[in-house]
Amino acid sequence: MEEGKDGAESQIFHETIKKELEKLNNASEEINSSAAVLKELKMAYLFSLKDLSRMIGKRQQEYGTSVEEAKPYFKAKMATEELYDKKHAVADELLKAMLWLESAREVEKQTEEEIYEGKVFHEEAQRRLNKVTIEVNKACDYKSLKDAEHLSYVYRCKEAEEKLSKLKMALRKPVEMASPYYNALDEVDSILDNLRSEIEDTVIKGKWAKLVYETSFKKLELISEMIHNQRSLVQNYQKPHTLINFNSDIPLYATTDDISFYCRKPKLAEASIKWNSL
Repeated sequence: MEEGKDGAESQIFHETIKKELEKLNNASEEINSSAAVLKELKMAYLFSLKDLSRMIGKRQQEYGTSVEEAKPYFKAKMATEELYDKKHAVADELLKAMLWLESAREVEKQTEEEIYEGKVFHEEAQRRLNKVTIEVNKACDYKSLKDAEHLSYVYRCKEAEEKLSKLKMALRKPVEMASPYYNALDEVDSILDNLRSEIEDTVIKGKWAKLVYETSFKKLELISEMIHNQRSLVQNYQKPHTLINFNSDIPLYATTDDISFYCRKPKLAEASIKWNSL
């Protein structure tokens, strides 16, 4: 019976090593792959930045003083677009706030109906109603906040549009002449933004792979430590052991509370605690 238990634990033990080694190898491949891709992306970004900067410089010379003269208009246009982006984001948050409030009020209504169900007062329902009422108040306050924020952006966008319209009328000729330059500049910004986004994604993948690698490596180190401690225990107790198994007294998935029972074997207990903390 004891040998069967040791054999089962040995099987789990070897499967765990195999699983962690597989994770370690996959993470190592991902780290190397991410590093190679990151190097290529950085080179592409630098070459693109150089070529596009040269192209923009030529365009600026081509359109002359109209580029500088039209600059206030295009800066105002960019600021207006950013305001609209923020307004749309706040509108999404306002919609979520409305759904939250609607859901909370529906739960409140249902709870109120339960309070005098069958003309018998339910204390548990009253306690739930108190909690739901607090939730309704929170949702209401949040909706009011988002309402005010959204209204603020509506007015700011309106003011920005009026300012932009006046600038376009005042700088009509240089704006028309410099439009191709600023359109090209927008395309350049879009290309560089896409490259930066790819670089950031690759960096994140590499960091995640490193984390997986370090975690698996740490687990394998702890397994090695447990093997060493078990061998020491076998020698100390002079018990014949042909296979490297976990000590039958301490299972693979022992908790910290379980370990306290086996304090007579402190080294193995310490390793088991570290293992379960991962």
